[in-house]
Amino acid sequence: MTSVFKILFAIDLQHDYYTSGKCNDISIVPSPETMELLKNRQMMVKMVGNKCIVLIKVKDKNSGPDQDKPFAPLNSNEKFVFYLQLDRPVFTTITNIDNDLFGSRRFYFSNIFETSTNTGLHLSAPIDAYKNAENYIPGDMVLVGGGKVAECIKSTSGNNPAGDGYTSYWFGYGQNTFATKKDMYAFSPGISNFTAKTAAKIFEIRIFSFNPTTKSYDKEVKIKNNSISVGDIPTKNVQVNLKNLPVGRYVIKINGDDPENGTDAAGQPVPFYLSDNIAFGNYLGVVEIFNSKSDDPAFSLLDANGKVKDSIDVHGKSTWLNYIIQFAGKMAIWKYLVSAGKINSIDDELNVFDFNKTTIDQQDIFQSNFPIKMSEKPLLFDLLLIHPVSNLPPPAPNPDPQVSGLISRINTDYFCTIYLNY
Repeated sequence: MTSVFKILFAIDLQHDYYTSGKCNDISIVPSPETMELLKNRQMMVKMVGNKCIVLIKVKDKNSGPDQDKPFAPLNSNEKFVFYLQLDRPVFTTITNIDNDLFGSRRFYFSNIFETSTNTGLHLSAPIDAYKNAENYIPGDMVLVGGGKVAECIKSTSGNNPAGDGYTSYWFGYGQNTFATKKDMYAFSPGISNFTAKTAAKIFEIRIFSFNPTTKSYDKEVKIKNNSISVGDIPTKNVQVNLKNLPVGRYVIKINGDDPENGTDAAGQPVPFYLSDNIAFGNYLGVVEIFNSKSDDPAFSLLDANGKVKDSIDVHGKSTWLNYIIQFAGKMAIWKYLVSAGKINSIDDELNVFDFNKTTIDQQDIFQSNFPIKMSEKPLLFDLLLIHPVSNLPPPAPNPDPQVSGLISRINTDYFCTIYLNY
């Protein structure tokens, strides 16, 4: 029998900062448990550019109706776990992420969310719909009418985003989706500290794992010690041993209640991800691909006949199951700094941005009226010099993401500071 390998699925990393749309700043690395699973199921994984490609051995054309079925069947309760390894630190400068959150959280992506848009099958969670009473800060993303996405560019409440491009408080992307802070979870090690809502001397601990079939945390699991005595003085702090549990998402109940700050705005328990490797490692996050049945068959690893989806379409083009993780570029107010009296103004050739001029001591500051999205493709701004040296005004440099300390934040607003040598 001929050995045939086909693509079971691919994970496509995308970033709108780059002209190509491809994100090569991150590698996708299988966890030790997944490496063993890949070996047992006669599978291979390769990182090709911005894509992680997972191949599986399938039955060949001599197998009749079983052709293209996995040679070693996949179990419905199996999952593949991958780590997101940061290869180029510039990613954190050019990406719309809240760096403060990385002190306690990391990214979590999965096919269980079934986020489908006209751009493809995404592993990020669906973006929440705009709420008129919500307080939004720059970087927040919302879903508006027609499946369109908007990013907050100025703190606001009650100003409904509409359309594409700039308004006073929003930037509209059209129909798309991106990774957001909704995709960031707390990652806990095997020995974890939790804070109860109420101080006590004895804590009864219950742990519930994520059930991919019901998409809820309804499966209670046993831990080594579910009754913990902390002494004679009541406290809210309790240390729990979770080392016997496999990596994955869980929720915890402490004396029958959620932990302190353990519920979201809707009153639902906030899950955590259990992983020593992520909690102690220098990873951006984790990707989980489940083989459980999906509500949307497009997200399932196999088709209705149990075959891989790697095939040739009617136009002779190869197609396979392709998952997407897409990041948005950083938006910040651009501030050009120059010695006073050197530049008259900064002109935007597209007439989208105005640069307001102020003078402090011996320095002129030109500040954009809107946050500008950082992009690999330079934006064209002209420096109109007070004493021109030619008929053509020199171009204003774009921010260099390799410069240390380029991005700063004052309250909720982000700034790019660019020094001009004129």
